[in-house]
Amino acid sequence: MIYPPTVLSTKVFHTTQRDLVKHCDIQFVERDYIQVRLLDFHVDHLFDYLLITSQNAVKSLLQHASHADLKRKPVFCVGIKTKALLEASGWHVVAWAHYAIDLAPMITRDYPNAKISFFNGNLRSAVLPIALQSAKMEFNEFQVYQTELTSELLTIKLDGICFYSPSGVYSYLQQNEIGDEVCFCIGKTTAVALEGITERLILATHPTVEATLEACVNYYK
Repeated sequence: MIYPPTVLSTKVFHTTQRDLVKHCDIQFVERDYIQVRLLDFHVDHLFDYLLITSQNAVKSLLQHASHADLKRKPVFCVGIKTKALLEASGWHVVAWAHYAIDLAPMITRDYPNAKISFFNGNLRSAVLPIALQSAKMEFNEFQVYQTELTSELLTIKLDGICFYSPSGVYSYLQQNEIGDEVCFCIGKTTAVALEGITERLILATHPTVEATLEACVNYYK
């Protein structure tokens, strides 16, 4: 490998994220491999609790005409940043976890009688719906944002790739292959999307973009 290493970020950095890596001896290439479109949606029946698994869902709820009514409902959520955005926006988060697979047993064990409205995107994981169905808990779903794959063929030689979601993996693989690149993953769900494709995986210590970049920087130190 020739230094500095070239690493693809499958999302374009925000200013604060770029500040984290601007003094590192890594050449980052930034591309958005997914785009998110917030949707208009109609809430025909709202249950007692909300279930939210991404910041994009929060943003979509905040632009809804009935967001003040939605804020009166307690929330289960996935992700520390989703929790922070919910609380900053006025919601009360009663239970959360970094991953859906960890949140599911918390809900079914501690809130077995809860009726839940799940706000999600078109590529949502089946983990939580399956868990709720298995526990015979009543819930409904509302699709409030759309994730679109925006794949791009890259012809430059990469030493590493930072992935932040399974969707980013799928989008990248539409036009590219993974060989000996080191893949830095935001979390376990994203790493699962790379099973059978590469074993050169490094997981972030926490499922955030910042922790993923930290794992990348530490690897190349």
